[in-house]
Amino acid sequence: GKKNCLCPHVIQQPFAPGYWVDVFLINKDKNAAAHPIHVHGGWFWVMGMEKYNYSINSTYIKNQNQNCANKDHCLQKNLKVPVAKDTIQVPPGGYVILRIPLDNKGTWLMHCHVNNHLRAGMALVLQIGGFGKPKKLGQDWCTGNLKKNEVCLTPPPTPIDFVWTLPMDPAEKCVAPGTKVTFLVDG
Repeated sequence: GKKNCLCPHVIQQPFAPGYWVDVFLINKDKNAAAHPIHVHGGWFWVMGMEKYNYSINSTYIKNQNQNCANKDHCLQKNLKVPVAKDTIQVPPGGYVILRIPLDNKGTWLMHCHVNNHLRAGMALVLQIGGFGKPKKLGQDWCTGNLKKNEVCLTPPPTPIDFVWTLPMDPAEKCVAPGTKVTFLVDG
């Protein structure tokens, strides 16, 4: 059978209160399922959304986005009062434009809420700021009163398999630096 992609998808952005990043989500096949996409750690504005009666691709959407007098941002329609959400349904044969504020430092998962799609890799990490970034610009992450790479009181087993199911009580595991962790959704 076909192997799932194990490559990480990370969008790195600076911590920049008052600024944002625009993300286009494209569901190219008109006969595909809709994808409910959820963003952890914050919210986004829905700047534009459309469904076509034919299959599309990123080149088509890029061309449509430049097909106006301004030659840019042609597809954005909700500029005055965009809807704020943390989950949006990306229609088959369609797109959604998200405007994500860059005001919450951290690594935030953005993923499809269809479990099989998530397990197949339909997810990415939005990283805002990071460790070792310039402190004077507020880019460096704060660990609070925790020390980086602090030794766990009880050494964990290695490797660690962590299975998460719905509904499940929150759980914590102590993980030593360099330990391989496998995170499984619904086993």
